[in-house]
Amino acid sequence: EVNPNAFLILTGGEPLLRPDIYDIIRYAADKKFMVVLGTNGTMINRVNAEKIKAAGAHGVGISIDSMNPDKHNKFRGVEKAWEHSMEAFDILNEVGVDFLVQMSVSDMNYKEIPDVVDAILNRDDSNILWMQLGISHPEAAKLAESQGRIVIQDECLMVEHRRIMGL
Repeated sequence: EVNPNAFLILTGGEPLLRPDIYDIIRYAADKKFMVVLGTNGTMINRVNAEKIKAAGAHGVGISIDSMNPDKHNKFRGVEKAWEHSMEAFDILNEVGVDFLVQMSVSDMNYKEIPDVVDAILNRDDSNILWMQLGISHPEAAKLAESQGRIVIQDECLMVEHRRIMGL
């Protein structure tokens, strides 16, 4: 058993490609880790969402790098990645699995931070936890901070959802 605040992110590549991923989640959850599965969202379906929940994951992180599907798909190198990721949010919400949104911020998309933040925070999902932005552009932190809902923490930005922040 570990400190109950210990956080474990299982990511990859794509962790859902591992046939033993549910066993790994269960083992870590049994040891009292707060387990989050980091995925691109393209493999999420109702069956594996229910398995993720049953295994004891605290939530699922899904990457959204642009609200423009073509731009996101090109960045991820996967056709229809954006569409599948958006479907994954709906599935996770229906199954009752909390989720977070991850955005890899670069020259390609740093000006889109406000659009992504607004689009995600304006969804009607009751299960969104927070949004994490990986910053690699010098102007991105300034732009992100201008949104007013951002806390700088360990070189990444966390946009707290209204449910958490009480906004």
